[in-house]
Amino acid sequence: MSRLLTIAIADTSMIIRNGLTTLLRHLPGFRTQIVDIATIDTLYETLMLHQPDILIVNPSWIGCLSLQQMKETSKCLKTKCVALVYTIMDQSLLNQYDERITLYETSEELCEKLKRLCSLSTEVIANEEQQTLSAREKEIV
Repeated sequence: MSRLLTIAIADTSMIIRNGLTTLLRHLPGFRTQIVDIATIDTLYETLMLHQPDILIVNPSWIGCLSLQQMKETSKCLKTKCVALVYTIMDQSLLNQYDERITLYETSEELCEKLKRLCSLSTEVIANEEQQTLSAREKEIV
């Protein structure tokens, strides 16, 4: 991965945010810029300001907020959301996330999940470019 990957980590625990930040910065094959979100009050502002590629968030921290509504409000529609799970969670709540990680993940497992998320982002961008090109071709014809 040569492109810079912006990852926002949203959790109240400084220990968890710092540990995850350290792990992400040392993953092979990734250039990362980490954005720290410590309070729910700064969540929307930080997302709008940094437009992260990936948001890693504790689902119990944001509660019943709709991820889609949060993405729309903060204008981060392309941001992939990853649930940071370290307590028992209702599986229906986790279904709205693009991926899940736990505190027990190895660095290799985390790396694979990030690669999967990045490939999904690349496919979406490629599809959008393909559709844009087709629209222009239609106008010319």
